[in-house]
Amino acid sequence: IDEMERLMRIVDERKNIEAIDRATGIYFGGGDQALLQKALLGSKLLDKITNFYEQGGFISGNSAGAAVMSALMITGNEHKNTDEARPFSTVAPGNIELLEGFGYITEGIIDQHHLKRRRNNRVLSVVLEHPDLLGIAIDERTAIHVAADRTFEVIGEGTVVIYDARCASDIRTDSHDNFAVDGLKLSILKAGDHFSMISGRRIK
Repeated sequence: IDEMERLMRIVDERKNIEAIDRATGIYFGGGDQALLQKALLGSKLLDKITNFYEQGGFISGNSAGAAVMSALMITGNEHKNTDEARPFSTVAPGNIELLEGFGYITEGIIDQHHLKRRRNNRVLSVVLEHPDLLGIAIDERTAIHVAADRTFEVIGEGTVVIYDARCASDIRTDSHDNFAVDGLKLSILKAGDHFSMISGRRIK
């Protein structure tokens, strides 16, 4: 039995599956989103959680637990830049590692600790590589409350930055592998703002 099969058996223990039947809400904690993904993706437990969500159940997550919500997930690792003293120092294609997430947010890619940790370069790189998806970058002590109509409200002390390349044009690179783009849309949302992930606009 390999490590993944052993992990899956632990995750899918009957007591864990049955706990979802008693749950009124589900919370994914922080840490390393790649470990959360490795432990849960493809499990019966995650299927049960997804069914809970699709039936109107409330799910939430903090830090890594927020990152895993999107269908395409930022891991925090880089493919090309190996200088640990200067992380995410470029806006370039093929650098930001992405994995399959849990898929509860399909309109965008979630990032966290955004302004506090100056993660704008990695979100810019991702949305220019995947211009059909919003970059939804949540700062510390801040959250979004997503409604069934695919709008969300910003809650907390910080802001949420939205990077939208869906209507941008001429996404290109130079000889040094730097991205360039025309017409990228940027929105900065504060607590109490409501935003539509479908239209890409603040609605109130």
